[in-house]
Amino acid sequence: MKIKITSAHFVFFSILLNAVLIIFLIYHIVLRPSGTISKPEPNSKELSNEEETLRTQQATDETKDKYDDDTNFTASAERSVQVPYQRTEGIIGSLPSDIPENEARSLILAADKNVIIADVRSREFNDSTLRSKLEKLPLLTVYVIFRFTKEIDFQTIHRMENHGFRTVTKKALNEYMGKSFGVFQGTYRALKIIRRNTMLRSAYLMSSYSAKGYYSLRAVSDTDCERIHLTFMLPHSKPGKTLLSRKISAGGLTKIKIFDEKITDESVIYNIEIKRNHPVTLFCDLLYRVDIETILDYHVQISGNSTVADYVNRMQNNPLYPVFTSEAEKIVFTEYSDNIALHIKPTNTLKDIWQYIRNTLDENITYDWDKRYQFFSGNLAYTNIRDMYMTTEELSHQKTGACPERSGLEAAIMRKIGIAARTSTRLFHMYIEVYEPAVGWLTTSAMLNEIPLCESRDGAQSYFADWKPAHPIRLKWDGGLYPVVLY
Repeated sequence: MKIKITSAHFVFFSILLNAVLIIFLIYHIVLRPSGTISKPEPNSKELSNEEETLRTQQATDETKDKYDDDTNFTASAERSVQVPYQRTEGIIGSLPSDIPENEARSLILAADKNVIIADVRSREFNDSTLRSKLEKLPLLTVYVIFRFTKEIDFQTIHRMENHGFRTVTKKALNEYMGKSFGVFQGTYRALKIIRRNTMLRSAYLMSSYSAKGYYSLRAVSDTDCERIHLTFMLPHSKPGKTLLSRKISAGGLTKIKIFDEKITDESVIYNIEIKRNHPVTLFCDLLYRVDIETILDYHVQISGNSTVADYVNRMQNNPLYPVFTSEAEKIVFTEYSDNIALHIKPTNTLKDIWQYIRNTLDENITYDWDKRYQFFSGNLAYTNIRDMYMTTEELSHQKTGACPERSGLEAAIMRKIGIAARTSTRLFHMYIEVYEPAVGWLTTSAMLNEIPLCESRDGAQSYFADWKPAHPIRLKWDGGLYPVVLY
C-alpha cells in the first residue's frame, strides 16, 4: 500500500524538527551544568593572535601619540598651598608600601630616586593644586602606577585599553604578565573614571620623574653636493622639563668629507660634502627631569588670565613686544586672520582667546595629515626648509594645512590683536607660545613626552633644521621620551 505524502505531512515533520532543535538548545544553554572553560595554552593559536592584535594596536597607538596634541580647556587658574606629594626614595620604597619589596625589585628596570607619586584616591590629592590644574587640561596624557587585585593577564590589558590606558612600551606586554602592578599611560580624564574601578587596588600618579629617550634627525640628499652647511637644532630644557644629559653622535660622516663641525648648546652645524642617497644622521641620547605641575603652570589655559587691554598696557615698554606683534616672513596678516581678530574684545583673557582661535580654526581649516606623514617619513624633498611652510595668506585661501601653517596663522591672529606670539617646535609638532609678562612664554600645547627643539628668536617661524646653499634634501624625524621607571 502506497503512503500518500501531503503538504500536511511536510508541515508536521517541519514542526517536529524545530521542536527537537529547540529542546537541544535549551539543554545545552540553560539546563546543562556549568563548568570551567579551559584556557588555551600560551603557545596556542588563539593566544598568539590575541597577543599579536595587542602588539599591533599598541604600536599604532604609540605612533599616533606622536601626532596627538594633548591640550585642552577652561576655568580660571588657582594657586594656593604646596601640593601634598608623597615623596619617594628610590627603588626600595619608591613604590607604595602595599607593593611587596621583592616584587618591586623584579619589576623596576631602573631606579629613579627622585620620582614623586601621588595617591589619586587620597584626600590630599583631591585638595591639591596639582589636581585643580589637571582639571583644566583633562586630555593631558599622564603616567600612572596601577596595582591590581589579581595578576595581570591579557584580559586585564584589554580592559585597561578599553578604559583608555595602555602600557608604556610594547615590551611591557610580556613583562607585566603574572605581576600585580605596572606603569600605564592615559589621559587624566580617563584616570578620573578608572581610579575607582574594582579591578584596581591602588592608583598612583607619577607627578615628577626622570625620563629617558632619544632624538634623531636624518638628512638624505637627492643629488651630490660638494659642500653644504647643514644645521640641526638640539633638544633643550623647557619649564617643567629640565635637560639633565644629552649625548650627541652622528652617523654617515665617515664616508664623506668633513670640512668643519661646530656644536653649541642650541645646535650642531656640519660643513660637509654630501652625496646622493647617503644619509647623514644626528642622534641624541637624552635624560630629562619632568615635573607635571610646572608644565601646567606654563600653559595658557592655566596662567593666561590677563585681559587684552591689561596685557597691551603692561607690554608697551617690553623689548619683545614690537618683535612678536609684527608681520614676519611666513606670518602675515590676511583678510581671514583679521576677520577672526575682529571678534576678540579687549576684556577677553588670553586663555579665552586661545580657545576661541582653536575652535574657529578647527571648524574652518582642514588638517593635512598626508603632508605631515609624508614629511615625517622623509618622503618629501625640499630645496630650502622654508619651502615646507606655506604663508598664512596661502593657508587662508587653501583652508588646508599641517601644523607649520596652522601655527603661523595662530600667531598672526594673536599678533593682530596685540598679543606677543611666537612659533615653537618639538618632535613631531609645531605650535605657538604667547608671552605673559608675569610668567614668561606660555605654551598652547603640553605633552609630557615631548622633546623641545627650538623657538623663534626673531619673530619668524621656528626651524628645527637649515642648510645652505639651497639643495633638495629629505628629512626624517624619530624619537621618544618615557619614564625611567617602566615596570
